[in-house]
Amino acid sequence: MHKVGNVCFLLLLPCLVAPHLSEEVFKFVEDYFTFKSVRIISCFTCSKRGTYIAAAMFPAFTDSYRVTKSLMSSGKFWMVSPDPDHPATPQLGSIMKNGYYYKFGVFLDHDCRAGKQYLDEANIHGTSYRQTDNHVEQTPFVFNHIPYMVIRNVAVHSSRLKSRPGDRVSLFTSEKSPAVPLGKCWYRLRLLRYASFSSYYSNSARRFINATFNWLVWSKYTFASETEDLSMSIDTEMTWAYPDSSSDRVILYDLYKINYSWPINGTLAGHWTLKEGIVFNLTQYKYSRRQDLRGIVYTAALVVNNIPTTNLEEELVKPENKALDSMATYNYRGFLLMQQMYNFSKRILHTDTFGYVVEGGKPEGLVHMMKYGEADVSISALKLNHRRMDMSDFCPVATWELRICAMFRHPQITDSYGVLLKPFQPKLWLGCGLIWVLMMAALRFISFFESQYHVQDSPHDSINTETEGAWTWSDTLVIIMGALSQQGSTMDSKWITGRIVFLNTHILALMMNVYYSAFVVSSLLSAPTQSIRNTRDLIDSSLAFGAEDINYNRPFFEMSANPLVQELYRKKMAPPHTGYYSRETGLRKVLTEPFVFHTEAINVYNDIEETFTDQAKCDLTEILVFPIQKCYPFVPRTSPLKEFFTYGYRKAVEGGLFNHMNRHWRPAKPACSVKTEFRSVGTDTIVFAVWLLAGGLLVSAFICTTEIILRSKYATDRC
Repeated sequence: MHKVGNVCFLLLLPCLVAPHLSEEVFKFVEDYFTFKSVRIISCFTCSKRGTYIAAAMFPAFTDSYRVTKSLMSSGKFWMVSPDPDHPATPQLGSIMKNGYYYKFGVFLDHDCRAGKQYLDEANIHGTSYRQTDNHVEQTPFVFNHIPYMVIRNVAVHSSRLKSRPGDRVSLFTSEKSPAVPLGKCWYRLRLLRYASFSSYYSNSARRFINATFNWLVWSKYTFASETEDLSMSIDTEMTWAYPDSSSDRVILYDLYKINYSWPINGTLAGHWTLKEGIVFNLTQYKYSRRQDLRGIVYTAALVVNNIPTTNLEEELVKPENKALDSMATYNYRGFLLMQQMYNFSKRILHTDTFGYVVEGGKPEGLVHMMKYGEADVSISALKLNHRRMDMSDFCPVATWELRICAMFRHPQITDSYGVLLKPFQPKLWLGCGLIWVLMMAALRFISFFESQYHVQDSPHDSINTETEGAWTWSDTLVIIMGALSQQGSTMDSKWITGRIVFLNTHILALMMNVYYSAFVVSSLLSAPTQSIRNTRDLIDSSLAFGAEDINYNRPFFEMSANPLVQELYRKKMAPPHTGYYSRETGLRKVLTEPFVFHTEAINVYNDIEETFTDQAKCDLTEILVFPIQKCYPFVPRTSPLKEFFTYGYRKAVEGGLFNHMNRHWRPAKPACSVKTEFRSVGTDTIVFAVWLLAGGLLVSAFICTTEIILRSKYATDRC
């Protein structure tokens, strides 16, 4: 009798499991996620009525199995099913890290017995970020307290179903979690447990209903008042679908909130029919149709230097303050564009540091506000580095270009020795000298052989002819010097060979003289060349160096990994040198001393225009010690406002609004207004030639005097 009762129980058990969703619903789900370009889906459905044991004994009758089979049989989707014993598998974790770029689809049946809890616990693994003092830990959201079904004879693998008795439905399962045959432990309710409903929609309080997941919630009714308790945000991707029996359609509503605590906004998104498929009426970009924030107040962080912080919003829009802190005023004006575009209000938190220096893992300034959620968004744009990226996030639209350069008046070149030798490189000077030595040797040997042949032809005058005909080395030197100075010579050769060498000597001297003279004249009359072109030249020069005394300048030099910057800091900035000056002091030293001032150029152009002389403006030179860097607005990590402000800033940039602002905030370098038709040559540039002439006169006078004395002494001795 007992056995008969068990058999009857098993026969009646399938009747207790009735499918809730029809095949049309499965087709709708497939069309919806295909339209949304979602490829990885997790389904949370259940039976309308029945028991856990019935669902476990006959899984093929449950909606979960039928939805999984229907979607995966289409070959378009991957179904992700969690493992209750090991929910945070490495495979799932690596997928979830992709965030906005690879969205997960979530299909949820809100009308089933545990539908609200499914929406509460979401049966999926997500990623949040827990801030610590030293680093950011990536923590998986594990949604426990869910029913886990052991399905007989079915296992999910890749995009097809394979038969394997006793396996569970799971695409990514832990190797340490083997399949458990139902026949051996079906009575173990730990595999079939539900969590207690202690806190309704507590998972939504984790703020997991965001743009990372594309939620499709199915119900027989329109979205209920219970959804008001969900912690949605401006980036939520949730569609509420319910059938309309009067029109034989599935009506779609787009749900979101402006803020977690604000009322829900439901917009009619479209409908679906079996013949037409998805008809989606919301063709605008999500953040374009949600751009009215209805005056919500955001806390915005701003870095301010050199501007009074009393009545800060008024000070930021005053024209005279643009040059005092161009970065703050420019970024504030860009943020006002976002405020006008999205209709929100702001409360400004100001600081004087960007948070570049991080000591002991505790940032300061703006990065501190982003890390600990003290501000919703940053007004100031920051340059990217690894430490900041670990503690916050950024909108990938560059709104500010940081150009900090070294400014100085280039010293005049007074090296007359270098000016006179500059036309030829050292190798060319050496080559010319060797050619003239060869010319001297050729003339000497030609004259010698010419005199020998002339002796043989006239033996009676052999002694006198050899003495008068052969040129000495001093004679050939005089010939070469005469050719170089374009002077003639009384000596001549009767041989054609000698005359050819003589002619080539004068032609070569003429060409060399013309090129040398033209180069020297043009170099003396043209604008002076710049010998300081890069950081290495700056280090080797005799100029003093200093940077503007502002917070972001110090880390640039003191914490730089660039060897040239480190050498520059040691030689010209580190104690006992004075490395940092106020803006006024630095510009005054540039004007009156051989001094290099490192600052943001656009902040001082107006002062230079007003205080520098015309000649000083012409002498002004700029060198980039650091490359130009792009800066980006920052937001807290996992902030729903990231894509929202990214869209706004990108729209403003592409619309030319920031280009228009750059014309007003970035003045041009002061132009050189000195125009001279003739350039005078100072004596300092030709003094070497004068001293060379004077030295030659002294040497010739000394030699002439010596010869006279020796000749007189020789004549006296003979007498």
